[in-house]
Amino acid sequence: MLGKTHRAETKLLQSQSHTGEKNSQYGTCWVTDGVKPIKIKKDSLDEYLAKGFQ
Repeated sequence: MLGKTHRAETKLLQSQSHTGEKNSQYGTCWVTDGVKPIKIKKDSLDEYLAKGFQ
């Protein structure tokens, strides 16, 4: 791709292809116990916060 560019239409399609629920990170967040970070579903966030995670 050196010296080449994508068309505006292609850029728009790429930006829309991984938004919202199509994004692999959608609905998740990171928490830590101070030592080890873990990725959880946001639905479980309250449970982890009650256990002392940040």
